[in-house]
Amino acid sequence: MDRDRASKTSRAAFAVVVAGLILATARHNAGVYAQFIERTRLRNGNFWPNGQPVGADFIQFAGVAEAWERGRIDELYASPARQTEFMTLAVESPRHYNPLLQFNYPPFFAWLVRPLTPFDYLQRYLVWTLIQTGFAVVALAFWRRELSPRQFAVVAAGLVVCPPVLSNLVTGQTAFIGLASLSGTMYFLNRGRDFAAGIALSLLFYKPTLGVVLGPLLLAAGRWRVVFGVVSGFLLLVAASLAASVKACADYPHMARELVITAVSYPDFYVRHFNLLGSVSTLLGKTPEEFNWIRRAVVAVPIAVLFVMTAKAWCVRWRPGTPRWSAGAAAAVLTTFVATPYLFAYDTAIAAVAVVYSLRTWNSRPTWHRWFIFGCLSVAWIFLVGDMPLIAAMQERMNVRIQLAPIAMAVWALFEARWAMSKDESEPSNEGNQG
Repeated sequence: MDRDRASKTSRAAFAVVVAGLILATARHNAGVYAQFIERTRLRNGNFWPNGQPVGADFIQFAGVAEAWERGRIDELYASPARQTEFMTLAVESPRHYNPLLQFNYPPFFAWLVRPLTPFDYLQRYLVWTLIQTGFAVVALAFWRRELSPRQFAVVAAGLVVCPPVLSNLVTGQTAFIGLASLSGTMYFLNRGRDFAAGIALSLLFYKPTLGVVLGPLLLAAGRWRVVFGVVSGFLLLVAASLAASVKACADYPHMARELVITAVSYPDFYVRHFNLLGSVSTLLGKTPEEFNWIRRAVVAVPIAVLFVMTAKAWCVRWRPGTPRWSAGAAAAVLTTFVATPYLFAYDTAIAAVAVVYSLRTWNSRPTWHRWFIFGCLSVAWIFLVGDMPLIAAMQERMNVRIQLAPIAMAVWALFEARWAMSKDESEPSNEGNQG
């Protein structure tokens, strides 16, 4: 009786703390959204009062739409200067923009921007926001099939108020595509539909750095139908790229190299990233180009350990529908969060997929597991909410900059992998959609 009472008390306390975190973030985000609405209301043409274009990062996609409209899509990757020209034409301003903001997505991605062509800049921004929201809805649809109604309500509420969603909507970014792709991949894998999972996973070719962990893990697991699905999806995307422009396909590798050069050499480029490389670069105040072998080892060794642990947890005994499999899936997503070399704040929305698969194991875990996972998520959440202002405050008050989000995710990944390996699959499973 005392144990039941203690369990109920713990559950109630946990529910209150989770609700508090969601409500506190919602309150913070309400202020940000209010500022966004006010700046948009006071805009001067296509610009906010601070001089930035509406939907700051969206301007690169508006530039692609402009290239479509002018029949110049062949010039899409001709040079950074040409892309700046397209962005300038799209926003109707003679101003030149930060050279870091370039359209580096593969040529097939241009088709997603094609529907924006007939509109003006603000209308394009609205249509683009609706397209991206559609991908988020697809992810939610997959989660609804994986979770009980109560679990789904909590995750959906958390998604609406989480910092990456705000960042994606305000800046006009693309992380919801990765969120939908990973959600579909895990959903189909969990039902043994490997080919469909491969097709869903192939969408990550829009940002291949998000697949640097999941692809090798599926190869290690011997999921050859997934590989066939990925190859099939890739061939379709190649065809779509060629249909957009053969010249753009030929120019694209050069533009991709320009991005890599910028990433490794530009001062403080990685302070805006939420991966382990960004965490180490932020702490040391060094670009990856300046790393010696010790600094590289500080990044590479933890990633290698995470990968091996996740592979052992997820790939050795492939049994979808079990708590072990779901914990391994969460670890795979979290390892991606830590290991990928390119992960801006808006891309961290992919961590929501890990939350989904951790929740699928919730009823199989002791109470302290839930508090531990919640603690890791809360640390990452705080740094996502704080973003650059938090890093700047650390620099000012402590003369050090620490990005703890990837560290918290790495600890969570190890925890998931370790629990998955210790889970006795002979026990009856009580995970899954309980609704």
